[in-house]
Amino acid sequence: MPVPPDPTPPPSPRPSPRPSPPPLPGRHAPDEPGASAASNEDLLCLFVQHMPAAGAMLDRDFRYVVTSSRWVTDFGLDRRSLRGRSHFDVFLDGGGGWQGVFEQALRGTIQRGEEAPFLRRDGRTFWVSWEVRPWYRNDGEVGGLILFAEDKTDTRVVQEALQASRELLASIMTSSLDGIMAFDAVRDDTGQIVDFEWVLANPRSRQLTGRPAEALIGKRLLEEMPGNRAEGLFDAYVRVVETGEPYERELRYRHDGIDAWFQLTATPLRNGFAVTFRDITERKEAEQELARANAVLEQRNRELQDFAYVASHDLQEPLRKIRAFADLLQEEYAGRLDETGRFYLERMHNAAERMSTLISDLLAFSRVTTRGEPFRPVDLGDLVNDVLIDLEMAMAEEQGRVEVGDLPVIEADPVQMRQLFQNLIGNALKFHREDVPPVIRVEARVEPAAGADEARCHIDVTDNGIGFDEKYLDRIFSPFQRLHGRGTYAGTGMGLAICRRIVERHHGTLTARSRPGEGSTFTVTLPCHQPTSPDPDRPTP
Repeated sequence: MPVPPDPTPPPSPRPSPRPSPPPLPGRHAPDEPGASAASNEDLLCLFVQHMPAAGAMLDRDFRYVVTSSRWVTDFGLDRRSLRGRSHFDVFLDGGGGWQGVFEQALRGTIQRGEEAPFLRRDGRTFWVSWEVRPWYRNDGEVGGLILFAEDKTDTRVVQEALQASRELLASIMTSSLDGIMAFDAVRDDTGQIVDFEWVLANPRSRQLTGRPAEALIGKRLLEEMPGNRAEGLFDAYVRVVETGEPYERELRYRHDGIDAWFQLTATPLRNGFAVTFRDITERKEAEQELARANAVLEQRNRELQDFAYVASHDLQEPLRKIRAFADLLQEEYAGRLDETGRFYLERMHNAAERMSTLISDLLAFSRVTTRGEPFRPVDLGDLVNDVLIDLEMAMAEEQGRVEVGDLPVIEADPVQMRQLFQNLIGNALKFHREDVPPVIRVEARVEPAAGADEARCHIDVTDNGIGFDEKYLDRIFSPFQRLHGRGTYAGTGMGLAICRRIVERHHGTLTARSRPGEGSTFTVTLPCHQPTSPDPDRPTP
């Protein structure tokens, strides 16, 4: 920091053999009254004005006499507006601190300080190291103050940012749910890594390892936890240090008094590595329990497939014989039976037919998840047109009409989609009002993808049939549930249950809106693209 000319009062002047220098412009000549005081102030003014540092000269009332260029530029001031203004009109006093410093300096003492705030009245703050010293007139009286300041704001900002980073890091280390440790490599005379030394361990690491964090600092890894070598972790850490490549692993650590699953990640440091590790024992146990449950589910699926085989063959075979013998009785012995006997024979035949249909429907219901085909693109428009060809006779018998709108292409099981629409349209044809030809409308709308949600297709199958009371909505989708007797409408009550099972296998929903006598609308909502994960309900072939 530049030092001004000595502002202390000079000794009594001696006669000079040379003439006095000419007076500065606007000042007294040397032989005029007050000339020595004015010349001393002029020298100080020139020094302050041209000094390379930030400085200001103030009078006894702390008004600006002159400032250096750096004072103006460092603190963003206007030189022309400063002269004659009080320092405290430009900068706030800051609780009386600067006022007290200035008053002490006026008493003749030099004041210094580091990193004090300069608060401009417009709210801007500067951090400065500073010095305040009095300046003297030639008569020995204090004429005011000279204030030197070095702007340390940028340094202060960097220091505050570093401190904030340290505090943030300390907070993360303290509150982290993961154990965090850092190690320096320990090398032998040949430079080979022979061990690692703890340099950091957060509180969570104590909970996970059972070792106080403060007791680990400075200790050797293999001395404290030799199981790291047995698990291959030590060699992995050496590779991290030597190659700079991170290392990740899930393992069950059963050494050094610890028995737990950990997920750990090791990353290189300058001369060592840092490792973060998390206890995943609960997750692993849950995964193992889920694996056991999946094994049980697969076993039950296999049993269900076995049951379906039995229903398809072993149960159907006796029914076929009952029906065959009933037919023989009908053909060869009908004439020997009275009316009651023929009635019993017909009842037996009809019961066998219903039982066969029921077993077939139950088999179809079970095969939705056990015999499904892989999902692939399906044009629903073409598929529905094929379904209508199969239903031509039923449509002709009921004088019905089916109107089909534009239907999209989606990822689905084509066989099951065909069964779905055949059941829904078939039901709409079957449950029509008396003397009112059925009119059915099949239409769709696609809901675009939004954020993480995939695009979805909403398909409505609307009819003008008998409808139903919506209080029975859940019931109609349950197996073997009917709202009407067999004498009114044929069927086993499995059709809509199969439809819902098909839709659920496709990760969709099936619902309905209806009023008695006003028709129904069945709404199928399906993803346009099936999830990439395997079908959870379909066993692996």
